[in-house]
Formats: sequence, structure tokens, C-alpha cells
Amino acid sequence: MSSPKLSLVIPVYNAVAHLESLAAVLDPVLNRSDIEIILVNDGSADDTLNTARQFAGKFQNVLVLDKANGGAASARNFGIRNANGKYLAFLDADDRMDFKVIESLLERAEADALDIIGFDLRYIDVAGNLQERSLHQLSTYDVLQTGVDYLEAGYQPSSICIFLVARAFVLSNGLFFEEGITHEDVEISFRWMMGAKRVVFTREIGYFYVQHLGSVTNQLTAAKKQKYLMDEAVVAAKMKQQLANYSGTKEQHLVRKNYNSVVWNLLYTIYKDPEMLDRSFVTAVLDKLKADGLYPVKGPLKTTFQTFSKYVMNTEFLWKMLLNRKLK
Repeated sequence: MSSPKLSLVIPVYNAVAHLESLAAVLDPVLNRSDIEIILVNDGSADDTLNTARQFAGKFQNVLVLDKANGGAASARNFGIRNANGKYLAFLDADDRMDFKVIESLLERAEADALDIIGFDLRYIDVAGNLQERSLHQLSTYDVLQTGVDYLEAGYQPSSICIFLVARAFVLSNGLFFEEGITHEDVEISFRWMMGAKRVVFTREIGYFYVQHLGSVTNQLTAAKKQKYLMDEAVVAAKMKQQLANYSGTKEQHLVRKNYNSVVWNLLYTIYKDPEMLDRSFVTAVLDKLKADGLYPVKGPLKTTFQTFSKYVMNTEFLWKMLLNRKLK
């Protein structure tokens, strides 16, 4: 297949149970010469690889890549490096996309030579029923701006599944996912926004995130929760490193506001939901933040509540005293 307009990268890991429904989701774009579908098998231990290959054998635009297990970020990076499309999109194997919307946005991205076009998502249950939640609330839509402008307008770095991003933009700037951490979407979407010069956000709904009841509770362990939280400190440190890349007052302000907000969210989450945590873990988090110059929190935050509550969080003795009522 030559010169597709879009490469859709889909990591699959032990995903046999989802491949049939995934095939139904992909049905509108199968055998399309302008859309490349890349299934990246991330070292599955079940029959995902064979099932994916059987599926790909029926369609000219489905490519299956196989790699050792390395996580979603690693699988996405592998897909990016092997993609041929002018633009990239990302889909999780158990979620859904509205390809009519995606095609319309792709046309707009090409016509305006955009680095990134953003859209909205909705949360649905496994039966397809809509939940009353959206991902972002911005002060500006449908205006050609820089990514920095959209960060200033209220974009909160989060899922990358709401973007079509120019592959040349990613490759030429080395903007790959940070591997080995959770929250990789937050970290990379922030770097994409900081570097993108031509960005449009729309109110179109192109992605549907399927919420599986009980899945998080059933799979969460103390080790996973602690890694999830500690990785927020890693993401904040990665964001802070961007200060060295930008000298403008607005850019420096936005970098500080975003990494401070990640730190604040981390500390607030620990305080509000200390289950499966202990004092030694909290001490390790604070030590990590201090070592990276992230605690005490200094500089701008995103909300009034964050700004006022940071004074409590920055009083380490008081903060620990409050936590000690909840921790083991």
C-alpha cells in the first residue's frame, strides 16, 4: 500500500477477547488504500498474534507487527516508526472510533497543513450507552493556533487518542512516547502541544472510551497503585525539563503551571485516597519530588483551589500530620 493519508496504530496485548469487537469497529475502513491499520502485538502470551495475523490476511490495509512486551508506549513507538501515513491516530483495542468524524478531521488537517487536530471523546459502557462525561473544556475551538496557545486556553494534557498528529512533526522533533511509565499520554501530549505550531481543536466527537465496570478495582494492587502515583512524579520531572527548551515568558509560565499541577494532583490524590499506601511510600514520593526541585510547590497552578491549598501541602509537617491520620 502506497502513501496512505492515515496510519491507525493499535497496541494489542493478550487481546483475543477484544479482537472480534475490534474488527467490527474497523469495518468502515478495511481495505481502504488511504488508511493503514497497524496492529502491534506487544508480546502477548495468548493467541493474539495468530488471531491478528489471520485477520490481517483478509485485508490489504492491515499490518501486524510483533515485538517483545514493553507496554503501550513501547508498542505505540514501534507502530510510529513503521507507519507510512501522513497522519497518525491511536486506538486502544477495546475502544471505538467514529470514522466519519475522523475522515472529516483528516481532510481538514491536510487542507490546513496542521501539526495536530484535536477532537473530543465520550465515555461509554460496554453496551455502548453514553456516560455524561467529556474530556476537555477549552475557551477556544476551531481556531488555528499554536499548541502553546491551546495550553493557555485550558487544554489539559491527557489522552492522545483524541488527536490526529502529523507523522513528520513527530519524527522530525523526536517526539516519541516515554517508555516504562504510566501517564505516558500526559507527558507526550504536553510535549506535542509545546512544540506544535499549527493546531486546531474541534468539538467533534471522534473517540469512545469503553469503561469496563470493576476492571480497575479488580486489577489494582498496592504495587500497581504506588507505581501509578510515583510515575506522576516522573512525569512532572520530565515536564520541568522542558524549561531548558523555551526562553519565552509565556512558555516558561505554562511549563511551570503544568508540572506544578501534576505535583499538586499527585499529593492531593495521596491525601484523598491513601488506601494501599503507607508512610514509607509517602516519604519516598516527597524525597523524589524534593530531589527534582518539585517540592515545595513553587509558582503558578491551574485553579484557585490548587493555589490556596498548596500552602497546606507546602507545610510538610502539617501535611504529614494530616496524612498520619489515614496512613498505617
